[in-house]
Amino acid sequence: MDLFYTANELVRLSKTNANMTGWLFHSSSRDRAKTWMNPDSSGYPGGIFEFEAAIAGNERSVFLERQGLRRARWQGGAWSSSDWVAQVKDHPLSGYQRVGSINAATRGGKGQLVWIDARYQRSDQTLFNPLAWIPWVSQPDWENNDVLAAPFSEVIRDSKIATTLEPTRLTNDLSYAEFVRARAMRDRVYVVWSGRSRVGKTITSANRTPEIFFTTLPLE
Repeated sequence: MDLFYTANELVRLSKTNANMTGWLFHSSSRDRAKTWMNPDSSGYPGGIFEFEAAIAGNERSVFLERQGLRRARWQGGAWSSSDWVAQVKDHPLSGYQRVGSINAATRGGKGQLVWIDARYQRSDQTLFNPLAWIPWVSQPDWENNDVLAAPFSEVIRDSKIATTLEPTRLTNDLSYAEFVRARAMRDRVYVVWSGRSRVGKTITSANRTPEIFFTTLPLE
């Protein structure tokens, strides 16, 4: 039995400045949670606000939301630095890539990594309208996002996977996902999420009611 958990440490440098470190802890029990080993830990600048842990064979991985989707792995008695999994946006006016609801659905060494991703979010901000982000000018970003999935065996293959990984888009353009869950059973990964089939500048502006969506993916 394995237990992963995080804690954020805030160190105040002055009245106006502070540093935050996100600590990732891992402990294990071999007697059905009667006793636990002393946890190992590693710190990550900026804090940890969402994560998902996965164990596939001897490979331990943690997927972190850190201005995009990153992965750290257990290496030589400590957690490694985090590497990109989801490709960072390269549009000159785009902000960081928002992700959430990270799920590692595995069985053995195979499965799917599933998450909510804003890489396809529509925005009215363009090179010809660069001030659109200012609140009193307009609100440029739409509310759409997507559920993406990638084969687990590919995600953990190497630290440079973000440059070649092409996640599967499970949602339609201009749709919205609030929450997603994925579980591996037998030879399939079952994915369920809540959201709306279409949104606009606001979640309700397309007049679509909340829905539950479902699909399955292969173990890979």
